[in-house]
Amino acid sequence: LELDGRAAEEYQALLKETEDKEVRAMAMTWAEKVEEKGRQKGMQSILLHMLQQRFKPLPPATVERISAMTSSQELERLGDRLLSARSLEELGLA
Repeated sequence: LELDGRAAEEYQALLKETEDKEVRAMAMTWAEKVEEKGRQKGMQSILLHMLQQRFKPLPPATVERISAMTSSQELERLGDRLLSARSLEELGLA
């Protein structure tokens, strides 16, 4: 199928629009990943600060374990348990 004149112009415009949507979708996916990584790092930082204040000094293994956590849900659950825990052992972090 060969397009000429106006049909060819419309086809090229449609292709450009489709490409732009795909690029925007990829950029959004990348931005969401960066945002999630930032959220995880922030949660790790807050948890480490709270744990340090409550159970100082923190063993290096505990700091490493928190720093290695990548699940926001896991970090959030740990934060919830921290509110009532009496020891690092009770949190499974000793």
